[in-house]
Amino acid sequence: MADLDSVTGNDIATDVSTGPATDDNASTELPSNPIEDVIALFQDNLSLQDNLPPSLLLDLGLKQADDGDTGGQQQPVVTEYLCSKVPIFARLRELRMKGWKNPKGDDYFERQRYISDNADGNTTTIFMKMMRAVGRKAQEATGVFTLPGKRPNILALGFAPGGKIETAMDINKNTQVSGITLGVEDNGIKVLVRKDLRNRMKLSYADLTMMITDLGFPMSDVPADHPDTTKFRTRLIRPRAHFDLATCEGGVLRTHARAEYRESREAHRLRAAQLALALERVKPGGSMLVLLHHAESFRNICLFHNFSKFAKVTLFKPDVQHQHRSSFYMIAMEIQSQSEEAANMVRQWKREWHAATFGSDEVYDEAVRSGTPDVDAVLAEFGEHFVEMASPVWAMQVEGLGKKSFTQEE
Repeated sequence: MADLDSVTGNDIATDVSTGPATDDNASTELPSNPIEDVIALFQDNLSLQDNLPPSLLLDLGLKQADDGDTGGQQQPVVTEYLCSKVPIFARLRELRMKGWKNPKGDDYFERQRYISDNADGNTTTIFMKMMRAVGRKAQEATGVFTLPGKRPNILALGFAPGGKIETAMDINKNTQVSGITLGVEDNGIKVLVRKDLRNRMKLSYADLTMMITDLGFPMSDVPADHPDTTKFRTRLIRPRAHFDLATCEGGVLRTHARAEYRESREAHRLRAAQLALALERVKPGGSMLVLLHHAESFRNICLFHNFSKFAKVTLFKPDVQHQHRSSFYMIAMEIQSQSEEAANMVRQWKREWHAATFGSDEVYDEAVRSGTPDVDAVLAEFGEHFVEMASPVWAMQVEGLGKKSFTQEE
């Protein structure tokens, strides 16, 4: 269920990791080609004797998980539209199909997941450096970390290990950060923000999907027989706190133990919770940075369409790290968070989170359907602008996938 196809601290640290360090391979220097070089450092330590999933093409972006973050029944319409109008997307789909048919794709990601599940602290240190680099590139491309005022503040959700937040704090010397991320005791990622910056951070360790009070619901909504009765959290964010920047980088971790009922809905719960928490608390004129996967998913297209009604929206994908993967960032700036359109989105995300957490399958499906517009209407109104936004992301992924052996051989 976890889409490890990302360039974030959470997802990277559970994606490609260095495994146990030895005298020959221990290193915290950022390699010239980080992902491939880090894998190469530890490939001799790999063993595929564990019971790993037989197909890991989700990580490559060859498949989309049924995780509430895909386009559902609307997706074939979107795919046909893009293949007929956008040559770079048609090429991306061709490469994905080649990888899908090639068992080398499975082998590649089986190795990476094995390393991931046997990582040590050296792994997170390397990827912390990578995330600092991604933060710098995001700043160069968009200026998202240039914040107004003498003491700007940031809400950082699922941010560990913290490379991009550290970059933002370096750019804004008086920034105050409220950070919420999954604790190490729950198999979350260790926070590695420099010690000299910690006095400007209020750090809370929590599962974002359990922040019921911050999402505006009473504890009394939790049924007495709910599997997670004791895990829901009281308020972590001050009621009147608002932020110049909110970042949403959390990812569903395979190693995070959770109740069975959550498995099929967890990605949707996390997405809805993060977006609602962030948008509701961004100051008018503020910014958001959101990790996403598969720009072409109908749910993402709807997200871009809606945000474009009250913000300046850019899609950003770093030109080095994880180039072949489907991950990218939505960067929204000049957000009119007090607009009715923004308020409607927050209400819908909260409704979906509540249904995914407490509702039956029928209640959950209805909540999702109620927030899903007509696909033809969206493409007619927003399709051309979306293609313009997303084409650079697809072009970069095409370049990365084209270099992989599993997309070159049938």
